[in-house]
This record gives sequence, C-alpha cells and structure tokens, in this order.
Amino acid sequence: MIKLLPITTASYVDLKLNLSPRLNTALSLCYFSAVLLLLSAPPVFLPLSYFFAEALLFEWQQTYHYYLRQQGPLRLYSDGNLRWHDQAGELIAVKLVTRWLVVLSVAHDRNQWLIICYDGCDVAQYRHLKMMIHLGLLKPNPSVDKP
Repeated sequence: MIKLLPITTASYVDLKLNLSPRLNTALSLCYFSAVLLLLSAPPVFLPLSYFFAEALLFEWQQTYHYYLRQQGPLRLYSDGNLRWHDQAGELIAVKLVTRWLVVLSVAHDRNQWLIICYDGCDVAQYRHLKMMIHLGLLKPNPSVDKP
C-alpha cells in the first residue's frame, strides 16, 4: 500500500531582485543602435538627427534608472497583494510570462510595471514564481481597477 504524505505549498513567493545583465545589455544595445542609425543620416538631416539622438539617449537614461529602482526584496502573495521595499502594493495583472522574463502590472508607490528576469534573481525563486503563475495560484487582486 502506498502512503501519500500531505504536501504543503507556500501561498507566497519571495524574490530578491537584482540588476539583470542580459536585460540591461539588450536595452542598451537597442537604444545605441537606434542612435547610430540616426547619426548615419545624410548631412542635410544631421541637426534633426542630433536632436532625436539626444532625446533617445535621455530616454535610455530614464529607462535605466527606472529599472534600477526595481531592485530589492519582493514578496508576492497568492491573493494578489505584494510587499516591495517594506511597502504594501497590489498585483493588477500578469502581462507577460516567458522562459526568460515575467512582466507584472502592479499598483505600488514605486512603479507601475515590474520586470523580473531569470538572471536577476535566484533561479529556484524564478521557477517558483512561474509555477505559481502557470498553476493559477498567483491571482491579480480583483478590487484594483485595471488601467
């Protein structure tokens, strides 16, 4: 006779978010490629190209700082609540789940989007997050208005 032991599953996921080198490199390459493409314009359009190149570099800097603010401890509860940097927030929606990336829409003081890369946290924690999303254990909070 086979005796099955009860299995307990945690109702939350603990993550320690760090800077993802792959996401940082991909974003930087995209922005700098666009700047080089703009600067390779004919000489007649160079003043306009310089303006757009400077705007792209400024946007890259803002995106980089936005992503740097996402580092730190994160706990996602199965009922849609979250604790991030010791502040309460709520999960609005799961926007994207891939092998390398999870994008969540959150209602929090720090950010509206939460980008979690597999190389930006512990691999076991990332697998646990994906498993909870896949099994439907991590549900958005229905009381929050979706944008």
